[in-house]
Amino acid sequence: MSRKDLKREREALRSQDYLIDRMSSWRVPDFLDVMREILDRRSASREQYDFEQTNYVLGIASRMLSEDASADDKVWDATSVTAIGYVDYDHYPGGVGMDLFCQEGTCSECGLTIISVAKNSICPHCGDTVYCT
Repeated sequence: MSRKDLKREREALRSQDYLIDRMSSWRVPDFLDVMREILDRRSASREQYDFEQTNYVLGIASRMLSEDASADDKVWDATSVTAIGYVDYDHYPGGVGMDLFCQEGTCSECGLTIISVAKNSICPHCGDTVYCT
């Protein structure tokens, strides 16, 4: 690798660190807006087929400590993954104040269960509106 290539690589890593530092400090809705745009662009660039619909989505994986666990031995229940829904800005033109994923709902179009920071959300898979509780 040439000196020029090494310098370019170091600059790219510094800018990536800067981007990560900045995005880590953002509120959840702002972070989701940027990630939505990135994932939508990546999904659009994937090869699509008539017989399937695939999209990149953000999700949260969680599992609970089993009731069978002892103090010395942690036993976990099965992991579940829930997609993160996007804020429906038609209902929140000024944005949302919540920064917690405290809303949950199921998309009536595709059946995907989502969590969100807003009661009125958008399904990250099919784009339909989802009302969460």
